[in-house]
Amino acid sequence: MLTIMVNGQEEKVSIGCRTFVSLDVLLKIFESNAQQVKLNGVTIRSHEFSKTTINGGDIIKMAVANR
Repeated sequence: MLTIMVNGQEEKVSIGCRTFVSLDVLLKIFESNAQQVKLNGVTIRSHEFSKTTINGGDIIKMAVANR
């Protein structure tokens, strides 16, 4: 279970026994089409999503979140 903050709300994400997930996979889980995300205050652009790791306790802000 991965616990993160998404747009001000605590979210628990079931990802099995892993302790992290890539941002592109997380966006698929949340069914989001965000093109830009802030991760712990740092802007991450869409071409960086697949190589960006999300860990427990991270804070994420999505510009567009279709959930």
